[in-house]
Formats: sequence, C-alpha cells, structure tokens
Amino acid sequence: MIHTVVETPLFQKQWPHYWSAEEQGEFVGTAEERSSRRSVVPSKVEPLTDAELTAHEAKRDLAAELLESVREMKAGKGEVVLSLAVEARRRTGLSQSQFAALLGVSVRSLQGWEQGRKQPSGAARTLLAIARDNPKALLAVAGR
Repeated sequence: MIHTVVETPLFQKQWPHYWSAEEQGEFVGTAEERSSRRSVVPSKVEPLTDAELTAHEAKRDLAAELLESVREMKAGKGEVVLSLAVEARRRTGLSQSQFAALLGVSVRSLQGWEQGRKQPSGAARTLLAIARDNPKALLAVAGR
C-alpha cells in the first residue's frame, strides 16, 4: 500500500493551523518543496496554540468542509501528493525490492517511508531526492 494524499484547496488553507513548518515538511517533502508548490497557503508559520485550535475547531462545519473537498476533487482541483520515496522509486522504474537493495535498506523500511509510517534519515532523504531528481545518476552509480 502506498501512502497517497490528495490536497484540495480547502486542505491547503487548513493545514497551517495544525502543523509546524517542520511537521509539514516531514509530511510531504521539504518545507521548500511545499512552499514552492502553492500560493494558496497563508504565511502563518507556527500552528495554532491548543486554546486557539479549540476555538477554531468549534467554528468549523466539518460536514460542509468534507463536501466542499469532495466537490473540489471532482472538479479536478485536488493535487495528488506522493511521498519522496514513492516518487523516487517510480522514476527509477524499479520494484520495491530492487530499489531497497540499491539504497541499502530493507524492503520494510522502504515500505514504511512510502506509506508515511516512517521518515528516512538525513542521508537517506538526500539519496531519495537525488533518485527523484536524477534517477539516471543513481542507476549509473549502481551499474544498471
């Protein structure tokens, strides 16, 4: 199972209330990747405090927001966001077992990254970014 997120415009307006910039980057790519992808997001960097969040949520109509998000997805306004690991592996054209062996990690670790259950370390994250941005370079180093 691959962890996939569909971000609608409504979602993009709401997530800054809940996650810090660091948490946002861990969720899907780096903070720079997130900010370069959207202009809809407010400039708020820090999430709301617990008291602010409680007040914010008390005003929300979740049923209406869910319906609005479904309408946005049906209208093609959603953006499918894949994890860095999924994007990198897909661009190399390798299976999970082949890609894990190439990176020197277990298939279970790779699956954890792809499903969003785990986050790759700094070195692994850098290698995944190279694989995503230049899969031919990674494959050349591996002799494939």
